[in-house]
Amino acid sequence: SVISYSAADGSGNTANCSFTVTVSYNATSIGKTVTASPATICSGNSTNINIALSESGISYQLRNNANNASIGSPVTGNGATISLPTGALTTTTTFNILATNPGNGCSYQLTNTATVTVNPLPASPTAGNSGRCGTGAVTITATPGAGETIDWYAASTGGTALLTGNTSYTTPSISATNIYYAQARNTTTGCLAATRTAVTATISNPVAPTAGNNS
Repeated sequence: SVISYSAADGSGNTANCSFTVTVSYNATSIGKTVTASPATICSGNSTNINIALSESGISYQLRNNANNASIGSPVTGNGATISLPTGALTTTTTFNILATNPGNGCSYQLTNTATVTVNPLPASPTAGNSGRCGTGAVTITATPGAGETIDWYAASTGGTALLTGNTSYTTPSISATNIYYAQARNTTTGCLAATRTAVTATISNPVAPTAGNNS
């Protein structure tokens, strides 16, 4: 920037002067390596934006690069890599970092940004209930979307899968109606449907005949 000024004495004599002020940022300070880890997630999950070789005492604020909205609280540098959590994301987002020196109040945006790719979740599958008469195994099915498969569970949430990667499941021998749960999984991204679909394996027990009176 060029700064100009003029001076005048009591006799009306004037003098004009100007000088140039150059303000520069330390390339090491603004050129920090900024990465997302992991850089690809499923919708609804969170990740971290990492800053390598952070400067001790400098405050780093994560921001949405689309509108510079602050995300979470600033993290103070410690000379090593620091992590800034993104919070839950539902769309692919690019982030930038605003660095502030608390000692003099000067702030500057780091030149590097980080992008997090967010993959959508599959829809819940369609149930294919099935049944049999009397004790035995029942084969039930579920229909996922394109590029998806089914993982089978005994509970609506949590637990270990009974079977993975199959659109049908054959139960062990059962003597009463049971409900199993099908969860869609994208075979490319690994993302899981938010909810599992209940699929019923029905056991119909024959009714014993009743004795009648003979006349």
